[in-house]
Amino acid sequence: DIDIAILSFADGTKPFKSGLPFIKTMPEEGSDVFAAGFPGLGTEQIWQFSKGIISNASMRLPRDPVTDADKSDAKFGPFVQHSSPVDPGNSGGPLLVQQAGTPTGYAVAGINTLSARHRSATFFSIPADRAIAYINEAVKPKSEIANRSNLDMRLDKFVKRLAEPKAVYAAIADYLSNACTASNGEYAMMETFSRAPRTVQDAIDAVPDPVDTMKYSVAWLVEDSFRGKTSDTLRATLGDISKNFDGSYNVPLKFSEDRVIVTTWVLEFGMWKLDKAGDFVSGDKTLVEKKEKEQKQKNTSHKYDDYIMVSFGYVNIFDHWAGATSDSGGYDLYDPDTLSTISTPKNPIKENGPGGVLSIFVAQNKYFLSNISLGFAKKYWQIDGSVGFSVPIDIKVVTLAPFAVAGLNFSIYTNDYAVSEIGNNSRTNPTRMLQLGEMVQGGFMFKVNKVPGLYFITAYQYNFSLAGMINKTVALDSQMVKINIGYAFPL
Repeated sequence: DIDIAILSFADGTKPFKSGLPFIKTMPEEGSDVFAAGFPGLGTEQIWQFSKGIISNASMRLPRDPVTDADKSDAKFGPFVQHSSPVDPGNSGGPLLVQQAGTPTGYAVAGINTLSARHRSATFFSIPADRAIAYINEAVKPKSEIANRSNLDMRLDKFVKRLAEPKAVYAAIADYLSNACTASNGEYAMMETFSRAPRTVQDAIDAVPDPVDTMKYSVAWLVEDSFRGKTSDTLRATLGDISKNFDGSYNVPLKFSEDRVIVTTWVLEFGMWKLDKAGDFVSGDKTLVEKKEKEQKQKNTSHKYDDYIMVSFGYVNIFDHWAGATSDSGGYDLYDPDTLSTISTPKNPIKENGPGGVLSIFVAQNKYFLSNISLGFAKKYWQIDGSVGFSVPIDIKVVTLAPFAVAGLNFSIYTNDYAVSEIGNNSRTNPTRMLQLGEMVQGGFMFKVNKVPGLYFITAYQYNFSLAGMINKTVALDSQMVKINIGYAFPL
């Protein structure tokens, strides 16, 4: 409720010679007051000293029913209501009254903290006597028993608010220490705006104060980690609480599924606050570095959603026809030397054929894939043209992309064996034969995102001929497996 930070100085040495004294008695309503500070104007901070009057010397404000649901009082304060402008940059500055006998001629009547959103000339300051009482209470040491009793009551409220049947990050935010928000805010915002539900992202993004945006992001990260894999109501029980050498306490929270998360609580300006929670809210700066590295790799990887890739590798052709034939027949192949079709023997001599393949893949709109390939083996060349799709799946540091394509192929065979008087075509030692047909191919592309342009490809291809199937003939070299390595360039 009190927007004040207390600073301590090494050895009690102040970095200034004198300051502004507090007043001892609040002026009456209608008295002149002055707000001093350096509010922003454009991109600069500019000195501002403005005059107003006290409208209400002791004003209490209603609480927010959502964020202050666990507060017993319906209102909080008191505040000094006045009309001296408090602009962004004046908050935390002094509300002054003229006072003779002081070094500057002014004394502090309050500390500016709020302005009304829907009323003009309505501003609020923490009264001087309330600030003094807070300072005296904060610097006054409490007994160990009193501190522990306050911690137990604070933890009891915290556990009850966790068990509310709704999102509870706004409630958790009330319990976070300033240090927790500051040291985890950057990482928490990265996580929140990459993993949180859209409704949560929109709600946090709409918060006007950037510090509150950080606080709610850290609170959501705490809630998300507390929930684990369940979306049920958060029901936590306390484990054995232990005190650390620095005065903080380790508080284990036990959740369902036998999960235990150790939290650390610190005393911040007289109130116990959540400072750490497990390994995810620990102030570990390496988490930010890791997240930035992952994001950089992801951004780099996504450059390759549209790409052109050149690959080469090994092809193994099952039952590869190397051009030799036996003496009974029925394969119809085109002989370019005679510009006619020659029927080859039906039972060609086959052998498993290793060979090579050179391919060019073009991916567009992430999923559309086209391919041109040149395959070669003993006495054999084949050109494929195909289109299809791929489905890239990011798995942490790697991407796996199943793909499938279909198209046409064109094969050239060299035959050193004689074929005599088959049909009306008598020919000795035909040297080349051609086969036209169709093909389908399916497989996987695999890449490590650290080297986003480098791909490994494995695929199975089946060649066939619709015309040949109608004529009850079989395509040569119908099955093959390809193993390629390629490098892609973003389009």
